[in-house]
Amino acid sequence: MNRTKQKGQIAIMVLVISAVALTLGLSMSRKTTVETRVDTDETNLRKAFDAAESGVEYYLGTGRTDYVGSDPKSEARVSIETLGGGSTIASNGAVLAGLPTYFWLVGHNVDWTINYGDYYRGADLYVCVEEKIPQPMVYATYFWGEFSGSNLVNVDLRRGWRTPADRGGACKVGYQEVDLANWLDLGGRPLLLAVTPVGGSARIYLVGDSAFPSQGSKISSEGTYEMVRRKISVERRFDIAGFMLEPLVAANGVLSE
Repeated sequence: MNRTKQKGQIAIMVLVISAVALTLGLSMSRKTTVETRVDTDETNLRKAFDAAESGVEYYLGTGRTDYVGSDPKSEARVSIETLGGGSTIASNGAVLAGLPTYFWLVGHNVDWTINYGDYYRGADLYVCVEEKIPQPMVYATYFWGEFSGSNLVNVDLRRGWRTPADRGGACKVGYQEVDLANWLDLGGRPLLLAVTPVGGSARIYLVGDSAFPSQGSKISSEGTYEMVRRKISVERRFDIAGFMLEPLVAANGVLSE
């Protein structure tokens, strides 16, 4: 009887130990599977992001919007959105203090040359500056006339404001505004408005009563890899000869008194 009882106890202990070992083994196996899956997901996310970037580069190089990588699992679809064309145009994020942001008031051709026949024809023009504490001072420079090559020809310069003007209702809540309609009465074709915050960064946008010309394009690319998707967006705004305009719009340049 004692031997039988001992054998039974041993059998029970073996079963218990086996059950514990099996439980620990399954737990470790499950952890390994989860970690492997996380590593795989991170790899696929990176490859999807790389595909999205390659899609942008492919579009800029070929003009095509259907990118397929050397690995058929890696692909991207690109979409193009025009910046501007409505009655408001905004800066690309916050404008850093002391650095101008430019708003084109004249259009461009497909080869990025200026199209003098396409320009802002509105009678009202408001600059909206984000309200902050302390409120940045803002300088504005208005150009009209025409460009010739890399030179400014028949273009007049007007000084802007140093403190926010009274609110008139054109800008949304949280923004100060300045009415520049009188600048449009100076005559000639509107070309460019440069706005520079001083004393702090700020988001800036324009409001008018007519459509603004295109400022460039926004390129969005959605990359995929193994059913994982990543999307990126890049803005390509029409460029200017910054070295030419910088002395004119610098806060410590001709706008200072």
